[in-house]
Amino acid sequence: MRAFAIVILMGLNLAAALLLESKLGVFYWIEGIVILCAMAIIGVQFLAMWLDADWAYPMATILFSLSLVNLLVLYQYVPWFKVFAVGIVVNLLGIVISSIGGSRCEDDDEIETYDEEEHEEEKPKRGRKRK
Repeated sequence: MRAFAIVILMGLNLAAALLLESKLGVFYWIEGIVILCAMAIIGVQFLAMWLDADWAYPMATILFSLSLVNLLVLYQYVPWFKVFAVGIVVNLLGIVISSIGGSRCEDDDEIETYDEEEHEEEKPKRGRKRK
């Protein structure tokens, strides 16, 4: 479910960047190259999530953070607030979803458990013996 949400949010993020890029008058070709590189990196990130790699979710957090910076730069040139606000919300949700719950429990075999009955028998008895 978490991976599905990240895929949807990455798609919405790219859509917001493309909408802002379509209104860009200056340096549109640089933003086009940035979006193409981002699409390639996002493809690698999707593959990592599919393979359940350990670095997939931290990479998603980094990608959402970089996309947030990209949106801020785009908003400086294209003041289209509605798309910018949607992009900010999508990126913040992506950062939260990809960074929460990233730690996994290692093998269950490594967890040590103790029996209380064994410890009770081993304890020395205190006090004096009465005759």
